[in-house]
Amino acid sequence: MIKENKLKYIISSFIIILPFIVSMFVKGSVDDMMKGAWYFAWIMPLALFGLHTALLVISRRIDNVRQSDKIENLIFFMIPMISLYVGAIFIAIMLGLEFNIGMVIGVVMGISFIVMGNYMPKAKRNATFGMKIKWTLANDDNWAATHRLSGKVMVIAGIASFAISFLPIIAFFIAFTVIIVTMVTIPIVYSYCFYKNQIKTGAATEDDYKNGITLSKKAGASIIAIIAVSLVIVILMTFTGGLEFKLGDEALTVKPTLGGGIELNYSELKDAEIEYRDSKVPGTRVMGYGSAKLLYGQFRNDEFGNYTRYTYTGSESSIIIRTGDSIIVLADETAEGTLAIYTELMAKISAFE
Repeated sequence: MIKENKLKYIISSFIIILPFIVSMFVKGSVDDMMKGAWYFAWIMPLALFGLHTALLVISRRIDNVRQSDKIENLIFFMIPMISLYVGAIFIAIMLGLEFNIGMVIGVVMGISFIVMGNYMPKAKRNATFGMKIKWTLANDDNWAATHRLSGKVMVIAGIASFAISFLPIIAFFIAFTVIIVTMVTIPIVYSYCFYKNQIKTGAATEDDYKNGITLSKKAGASIIAIIAVSLVIVILMTFTGGLEFKLGDEALTVKPTLGGGIELNYSELKDAEIEYRDSKVPGTRVMGYGSAKLLYGQFRNDEFGNYTRYTYTGSESSIIIRTGDSIIVLADETAEGTLAIYTELMAKISAFE
């Protein structure tokens, strides 16, 4: 698909990496609020660029169905638009703007569902775009009927996503999960019922449904390879990594193994309010990294509002640093380690001239 649409590929790829280009020129409160979070400004668009390219290559390997220009444009520009939107949100965060992350997700997914819902009925039967289940892939009538219904369901899901974007964050994610499950389940059940009705009325036979679209061995192997690599990356990012706390002569440096970091100069910390707590600091991730092992980036809670944290997920104690308008939370893997960092940090600040 790339060879036949070189200009579209160049334009769509440029849109994906545009947030990275813009982030290099963003200045201001990033030093206070996001300390080292530039990592997230470029890793997201570069990862989406890789995904975008891989999907376009695989789509040509899977089937040669020529879609309409509208469907083709949607395939080419869906990921670039997501990158542009999310990148703009992240840059806004780096500039110090505050907003509800639930509202951000609700709006972008709502728009995406409505756009895709309007395009779903226009797609021809293929193995890359649409409701790719065995009954739709095996029968044109089943494909058309299921995608007409699926389009309506997606539009309703998009409107519902807008409606729930004003809910508190936990309630939003529960409601959003229900929307996703419902949006996927209804077309699948309908497609199965349509298939059963065709068999019952004689509109189609079991043999007809055995002659659906099948994947070549190369295409199947490519999909399995991408899924396997993706799973390995997700597992590694979820359960590995660490934080290195280095108390140098002039500054405390925190470096996550997965990228980013923060440097706090003792000269700046002399006037800061620094507190040790024998408890966790709660927070909802606004933009940053969260896994079973680590939590860092920008978070938010009722006590601090927006704050920056570099902690282990299971940390039972924490160091709170209030400097200027910024609040930074640090925590080692153990309470003993966190207390040792706090003790040495206070000694370094007191001795610094």
